[in-house]
This record gives sequence, C-alpha cells and structure tokens, in this order.
Amino acid sequence: MTEQTTPVTSWTVLDEAHRALRDAAAAVPSDAWDRPTPCAQWTVAQVLQHAAGDQQGYAATITGEGWPTENPFEPSGHLAGDPVALVEQATRAAALAWSTIPADGPDVTTPLPVGPLAPWVGAGACALDAAGPRLGHRGGDRQAVPADAGARRGAARGRCDFRRAAARVRVRPRPAAGGG
Repeated sequence: MTEQTTPVTSWTVLDEAHRALRDAAAAVPSDAWDRPTPCAQWTVAQVLQHAAGDQQGYAATITGEGWPTENPFEPSGHLAGDPVALVEQATRAAALAWSTIPADGPDVTTPLPVGPLAPWVGAGACALDAAGPRLGHRGGDRQAVPADAGARRGAARGRCDFRRAAARVRVRPRPAAGGG
C-alpha cells in the first residue's frame, strides 16, 4: 500500500479512489507496463496514462490550469518518468481542486460532455475515473483495485467494461467539521 501524500478531501469516495489508483500503480512490476489489459488494445501504461490524464482533466476544469499533456483517450503508452509519480501528481491536483468544491455548492463543470453536475455527481465521476483501472492485472491476479471500486468512462466508448461496478459505488461527502 502506498503512503497517503495526496491531500484528503471532503469526498470519501474520491480519497478512496485516489488511494486505490496509487496502490495499483505501485503494485505494477517494472517489466509489466507493456502488458495487455482487459481494455481492448491498451497496455498497462496506457490505462495508467488514461486514469492520470482524467484526474488532471478534472482538476484543470475546476482550476483552469494543469491540463493533461496528452489526450487521455489516446494515450501513447510511453512513460517518460516514474509512473507512480505521474499518478501522485495527477491525484494530488484533483484532490486539491475538489477540496474547493463544497458538497452543497452549485453545480460544477467537469470534463464530461453532459454539462455542469451537482458536486456529488462530479466528485463521484472523478472517483470512478480514478478507481476503475486494474493496473496490476497479471493472468488471474487482479491487483489493488477491488471489483466494486469504480468504472471507466472508456466503457461508454467500448474500451473497457467496468460499468457494472459503477452501480455499487456510493458517493457521500464527509460531514463538515462539527456538523453531523
């Protein structure tokens, strides 16, 4: 399990999804980044780039800066640096951005094409994009991310089928300090 270095938000589901993504990235052996995944025609590295790019996209949509350097839906598969550091940077940016969004606030813009969403829906979508990949998939061993942890937006595009898991994720913000 990786150490918690990403800020904790008021969104439990997002914090747990970020932890799962960091743990999954840390569990991938150095020689496994080019291996295939359940996502058609994507390697482990591409799934990682997609998940990290999505987190950067959510953060940038909220803050207006820090956009992904490549299209998360067409990841190159080339990891220029440390994959765990890539995930840490992306989840940190998303956590910091979502920390500014109150649960009872107005609808928030996300990178999704559906328009602004209620904060709890947007945070849940961001969490699903983080928790969906099974980066450590090796044969029958599905590492780090539980089957009910999340879903990939790529499922709608026919890339991955994690949709069944999405139905089991509960999205609830943590109560404010001192509040019930």
